[in-house]
Amino acid sequence: MDPPDVLAPPTQMRRRRSCSKVEGIYIFTIFLTILSLLKLEPVARNSVLNLNDNSNPNIDLPLQESNNDLSRITTEKKKSEKKLRPCYITIENKADYHYEVIESAIMQFPLLWDTFNCSKEDTIADVALAQQHRWAKNELEPWQNYFETHLAGTTRPRTNGDGAVIHFGSIQNYMNYSRAYDAYIGVSCDSFDWLGQLSKGPNQYCVLHGTVDKKIMQGRKKSLWEQHKERVCWVSPMHPCYFIPSDLPQFKPENFRKGDKLRLCLKASTPTTSLRYVDEGVKRLQQSGEPNIEIITMGRLMPIMSEAFPSISHLVTQGYEPDYYKFEEMMSKCHVLLPLIHPWEEPGKKYFPWSGAGKLSGYMSQAIGLKLPLLVQEEIKELYKEHLVDAPVWSYTTQNMSDTRSFVDAFGAMMKELPGYLVNTSAE
Repeated sequence: MDPPDVLAPPTQMRRRRSCSKVEGIYIFTIFLTILSLLKLEPVARNSVLNLNDNSNPNIDLPLQESNNDLSRITTEKKKSEKKLRPCYITIENKADYHYEVIESAIMQFPLLWDTFNCSKEDTIADVALAQQHRWAKNELEPWQNYFETHLAGTTRPRTNGDGAVIHFGSIQNYMNYSRAYDAYIGVSCDSFDWLGQLSKGPNQYCVLHGTVDKKIMQGRKKSLWEQHKERVCWVSPMHPCYFIPSDLPQFKPENFRKGDKLRLCLKASTPTTSLRYVDEGVKRLQQSGEPNIEIITMGRLMPIMSEAFPSISHLVTQGYEPDYYKFEEMMSKCHVLLPLIHPWEEPGKKYFPWSGAGKLSGYMSQAIGLKLPLLVQEEIKELYKEHLVDAPVWSYTTQNMSDTRSFVDAFGAMMKELPGYLVNTSAE
């Protein structure tokens, strides 16, 4: 009898079916894994690729393309910026004075740069000096020599902080310019028809030295004034737009030692009525012995102090120097400036806000630009206080010619404190 067919046990059959299911699950899992890898974000794939390898054009690298686009836009922007030409400005001084304002006009006059379509970081500044002028003082050649010796060919940022960088150019003839300019800045406009100058075009600018006549601001020329006033600036803080002409030649201070003679500088043109204040101050010092001072009257006028006040005439010397640069060097050696500007005196009234004249005293710009100590009337100190930050200032009040007490007190305080300041600054 043949043996019966051998049948696998039921449990063995179940195991085989179970294996088939597991294998299917493995295969399905592998398939899902591959599919998952194919759907990874480009950033993840880029992280495992060499981003500098562009040999395979079929690889999608959006991150690299984004970086390349940004780099290309930045490069194009820089190229576009580089295409801007330099800005060209010229300072016109059509009179034989106001030379002390020229350098400051270059460095500070507020210009409408955005209308120029040029690179203010690369500005060429030329100067056109007087060809036909009035009241000649023979100051042209000395200032031109200063420009050509100390400024031409030099470069420095504007001192008003507007981001412009000035390359000092050359002396020009305003009757025959060698080129066109983005801005023509007149520093002696109010000696001529300055409204007519401004009317020549939007590239014309004017520096004014006093208040605009009410006949202009309110009369038939009012419309012209309104049209052009944004291109006008003054040299005194009594006006809405102003700059202090304080960009002057700079000099190394002399060493001062205890016991050295003090040099007190004042204007040779100071009226006798104001010089009396100094006489009173010195007399107070003389009560304790002869003061170790030298009173220097700065300017071309012969000193009248020695004649008017013989008791102190032996202390007075004249300081006159026609050369611009040498004059500034002489001024820088003053230990203190005494403008002697007084509201009760006719020549002094124009320097006070209430007078309406709106004038600047040259001694104020000298004190600020050369960083010199100052003894000045209280209202003037208050007017310029924002700029009087680099050296000590003593002030006094006065109501009339005989009201000298406050000045004498301030003069005495100055004489006590000034030597210590000079010694300390010499040691720095």
